[in-house]
Amino acid sequence: MVTNYYNASNNFSTPVRREPKPYTQSPQKCEDAPPKKITQDADLVIILGLLAVLFLTDCKDHWLMLALLYLAFG
Repeated sequence: MVTNYYNASNNFSTPVRREPKPYTQSPQKCEDAPPKKITQDADLVIILGLLAVLFLTDCKDHWLMLALLYLAFG
């Protein structure tokens, strides 16, 4: 069976009498950038920042502030 393939090398004008190469994915492309993980220090900074905002805005919810302190240092 003869199959004619057109490609961009001849501007899709005349058929090419060979089959194109199958697609193969190289393993190097997948492993270039590992996903970044949030560390425990970043969580601590976020919780302490939230506590500072709650304290500076005169928050009346003391249980919330105690729970956040427990999460930060517990």
